[in-house]
Amino acid sequence: MTAAGWSLRSLLFVPADRPERIPKAVAAGPDAVIVDLEDATSPDNLERARTNVVGALQDVTGVRRVVRVHNASDPAMRADLEAVVGPAVDGIMLAKVDGPQDVAAAAAVMDELEAAAGIAAGATALLPLVESCQGLRLTYEITRASSRVNAMVFSSGEEGDFMADLGGRWTPDGVALHYPRSRFLCDVRAAADVLVIDGVSMFLDDPGIWASESRIARVMGYDGKLAIHPKQIPTIHDAFTPSEREISDAAAMLAAFDAAQGRGAIRHEGRMVDPANARIARRILARAGVNTPERHR
Repeated sequence: MTAAGWSLRSLLFVPADRPERIPKAVAAGPDAVIVDLEDATSPDNLERARTNVVGALQDVTGVRRVVRVHNASDPAMRADLEAVVGPAVDGIMLAKVDGPQDVAAAAAVMDELEAAAGIAAGATALLPLVESCQGLRLTYEITRASSRVNAMVFSSGEEGDFMADLGGRWTPDGVALHYPRSRFLCDVRAAADVLVIDGVSMFLDDPGIWASESRIARVMGYDGKLAIHPKQIPTIHDAFTPSEREISDAAAMLAAFDAAQGRGAIRHEGRMVDPANARIARRILARAGVNTPERHR
């Protein structure tokens, strides 16, 4: 898929000061686990948590290993990065990103630490998390601030940081976040070919809300969603995994379009198909893990 082959339908948070929960999180089957050194970890436990993260992730396989670190304006960010950047971590989620300078600051430290660790430059991905109206305003610039960025994440939690900054109120139709979600998505898509990830659903006792929030994000065009509990993963995967019917329809339409050898729009099963339809079909197949040649884009 996009973002150097990463597919991120689901990313499940685990507190960094509770490393014993990591195996349970992995067993839930998310595409990534996020070990959280920021909000989910008590400041009193931060030093111990930093020490334990790499050891806890070292033997984890089958999922992407991501660590959320403090924002660039906090001196804790450098200490977080010094503790975790290395072969056991695939990506860094940078909290509370308000502008491209935050990404640039984190990327510079990561460059230094990768060189010191003897691992390939740029091997560790960067996932900026936008949690404010200021960050939303600069989403395009944030996305383009470093070649390390392979996913952009929007803090859309019902009562999370962005909603607090916005002054809005959550309702089941998600109306307060319709514009912010759409603006974020459009700016990221305009900036780069990276994954776009929706925020957490904070209601743990109502599966209908997780399902609704996941559907809203998927319909809008997001690639995946954050999770805060293992039981949310199946619902998120249902929303972001193409159905067998979607896959077969996309494959048939794309085969017919490619067989026409770039003649422009063609007729297929009672409708006109043009390069935009082919691009949508390729995106569906990419979500399903089906590789297709990039023709007639």
